[in-house]
Amino acid sequence: MNAHSLEYAERHIFEDMSALRHVYSRTGNSLIELVYHIHDQEQFLEAFNKALSSHPKYPIEINFHQDEKWEDFQRLLNDFSAAANKALKKDTDNNSAS
Repeated sequence: MNAHSLEYAERHIFEDMSALRHVYSRTGNSLIELVYHIHDQEQFLEAFNKALSSHPKYPIEINFHQDEKWEDFQRLLNDFSAAANKALKKDTDNNSAS
């Protein structure tokens, strides 16, 4: 099994947990970052370990931090918005030069 198996498992196994919301996934450099908004850290870890008990061990790191205002997600949205605006400006500049 690979990291994609882990991502598939977590999305389908945890979808019924009311105390958990998948915020986003980010991939690159052979890494997958899975970000969740959770209400109960113990409940999350218990469900996570139970859900993956039949899987091989994955080289994962789990970090928790407070983000009640969803600032991390807002930064991600701002990054995408800035990239989209930059691409749009480039397309507009290229079309104007033609």
